[in-house]
Amino acid sequence: MRAGRHSEVNEARTLGPDMTITRDHDLQLADGRVLRYQIAGTAHGDAVFLLHGALGSRLIHDSLSAAAADAGIQLVSYDRPGYGGSTPQPGRTVAAAADDVTAIADQLHVDRLAVWGQSAGGPFALACAALLPDRVAAAAAVVPLAPYQAPALDWFAGMADDVAQMHRLAVAGRDALQEAMPQLAEVLTSADLARFLEFSSPTLPAPDQAVLKTDAAAQLFANLREGLAHGAEGGIEDELALVAPWQVDLAGVRVPVSLWSGEQDTDTPAGHARWLATTIPGAELRLYPEDGHLSLVYGREGEVLDWLAQQLAATAGPTPPGRASRP
Repeated sequence: MRAGRHSEVNEARTLGPDMTITRDHDLQLADGRVLRYQIAGTAHGDAVFLLHGALGSRLIHDSLSAAAADAGIQLVSYDRPGYGGSTPQPGRTVAAAADDVTAIADQLHVDRLAVWGQSAGGPFALACAALLPDRVAAAAAVVPLAPYQAPALDWFAGMADDVAQMHRLAVAGRDALQEAMPQLAEVLTSADLARFLEFSSPTLPAPDQAVLKTDAAAQLFANLREGLAHGAEGGIEDELALVAPWQVDLAGVRVPVSLWSGEQDTDTPAGHARWLATTIPGAELRLYPEDGHLSLVYGREGEVLDWLAQQLAATAGPTPPGRASRP
């Protein structure tokens, strides 16, 4: 999919001599869809594409932007179709994310990048690693899901009931999700932060409850509200894609992959990362007994960025003549 027209929605805000957050850019693709993305970190660093979790959005909070700048990274985050400012794409697959990442990278003249998937964004990051071997230098998948069809994996083992129920609805099909997902979106977008914490915290493991007593709570809440601002279609499309065949050959991945998982995670239990580690050649598995889901996503951002920066530096090569490696 080739990129089409580009527009800047909001003016960029500069936070330092080499640190910038471009609030929103819209990219219109050749098929008429729009992808909305945001740039953060350092203006002239190696590029890392961040693939957000389920029900989330492109929003990059200031402390993450600062961590990216510290790591010398230009962080690019986009709304998957149906979320935030990106046009829905019913029937999309996990593999389709590689086309959207390619379109944004083309627009930014980024020839080489790393990918970072958080939670449900993990499969989409792994798809990019598998399908874009000449462009993706490394992939980090933090608290990722494994394919629903994964052999010898009890997919729902250790998963919280409410999380498992939404996945089971996805297995049943769009009609089953069409009622439940909009109801969840309405609850999340109509609540204030205090109410959000009141109904979400008690069901979480202790490490994640602790995270929601920090600034991460407001960051998570803003991310979810933006992702669901125009309805639940993005969440529906994500759920359907995640339980359908990914159309990705994980055994064919040839770039460095790091899998991060918390032993107390009840959203994406550690068994998923363990299975991925046995399937992706050479994949590194990092298990954290003291972490859950949110505690790993928000508590180890700097470590993930450092790992990605190291991989980009280790695999750096000469820039092809006449091509820029970054905007």
